[in-house]
Amino acid sequence: MLPIQKTTAGEILMRDGSGFIVYEQGTTVPTTTTAGYAKGATFIDTDVAAGTSGVYFNKGTSASCEFELAPVASTGSVTTLTASSTITGAAGIVSTGSTQGIGYATGAG
Repeated sequence: MLPIQKTTAGEILMRDGSGFIVYEQGTTVPTTTTAGYAKGATFIDTDVAAGTSGVYFNKGTSASCEFELAPVASTGSVTTLTASSTITGAAGIVSTGSTQGIGYATGAG
């Protein structure tokens, strides 16, 4: 994606129909209360350590941004399932029953 505007800290990659920034990347996360970022705008911090998330979302308003670091999905494993186990997925899919043939639907795809 080509930038539509370069800034001192990075590049604006997308604006909405009202001219608010929707997608930007750079080395400095916008200061809280800065105007001009759409609610829900994404900022990619390109100056983070390896293995660290640099994705931020504006939970503020277009008049006063408040960028918050996006949560990172954690990994884990299941060691034992019993007949009384219940697994609930993010999509609200529930699987219950014996340890034989339990499937897990993610809702993806």
